[in-house]
Formats: sequence, C-alpha cells, structure tokens
Amino acid sequence: MKATPTLLICAVLSGCFAPLLQAHPSTPDSNQRGYELLDLGTRQIEMDVRQVLPTNDTERSVLLFLGSEPKHIDEIAIESGFQIGTLSAQLLQMQLKGLVRNVGTQHYVRG
Repeated sequence: MKATPTLLICAVLSGCFAPLLQAHPSTPDSNQRGYELLDLGTRQIEMDVRQVLPTNDTERSVLLFLGSEPKHIDEIAIESGFQIGTLSAQLLQMQLKGLVRNVGTQHYVRG
C-alpha cells in the first residue's frame, strides 16, 4: 500500500510514530530527529496536501466537468461556460498542481 500525505499526517497526529519521534529524548531536537529518521517533513507533507486540493471556485467548477474518461477542452468549455482562454490557463495551473492530466491532443482527465 502506498503511503499518501494524508495517511502520514493522520499517523503522525495519532501518535503511531511517537516511539521513533522520542528516539533521543535527551536532545532538544528529538522530534526533528524522529522526522529525519522517518524521512517525514511536516512542511513537505502540508505542501503536498495543499497541492492536491482545489484552491478556488474555478478549480472546483472545472473538476465537476472532468472524470476518468478523457474530455476535450472544447467540450469542457461548452459544458462549463468558461471562455477557452480562461479554461486553458486554468487547466494548465491545475496540471502543475496535479489536479488534472492532459492525456494528449487537449484531452483532460482528473489527476
């Protein structure tokens, strides 16, 4: 099973890793040492989680029109009512975040 950022956050918050995080209680940075041992960086995890969530209403709206089947940008524009330029820019930003994927010839699916 692949560990996702959300699962890792839950595991850390629930105390599953408490023994490892307290590996060196005499050092002031024992928590940091534990994260290094686990190769976990809370900042990186938080960034990963933020990147996979839609951050605005436009992203949420675009995602409503996408699924696992490829859909052409023209189809998305007609269904959503977005101008093609606006939609194209939004899809590019969403691609960079990993929310959508361009599967070729301007066909998109959810990331």
